[in-house]
Amino acid sequence: MVSESDGAGVLMVTIHRGFNLNVRRPYVGVLVGSDKKYTTAKQSKNPVWEESLRFGLEKPAEAELLLVVYSDLTMDKFLDKHILGRVRISVADVVREKHMNSIYHIGNGRIHAELQFRLSARLPMEF
Repeated sequence: MVSESDGAGVLMVTIHRGFNLNVRRPYVGVLVGSDKKYTTAKQSKNPVWEESLRFGLEKPAEAELLLVVYSDLTMDKFLDKHILGRVRISVADVVREKHMNSIYHIGNGRIHAELQFRLSARLPMEF
């Protein structure tokens, strides 16, 4: 029997806001497999992003989501010395729940993120 986690789908990651991010112009990097996307940098240590990032997944049960908070002091994305903190999230958990709305502790701060997964509609090809 094929479970929902075996089907291809779309993962939507919405970064709502940050709390107590004591870095200059923080932004969030979201990594799913080799696909990397970023929010815009904000001036506040309590920024409001309200940005949604979309990831297509062929095998969601095997995927891992990584949220990373950065200071924009660097032009080199994912450079460790400018990382406030990171959190790993199993995409299989998101698939099982379909919708997660959580506060994640990252470094000394927190990130409010909403995660949603939807199976892809498989339509017949048109000629």
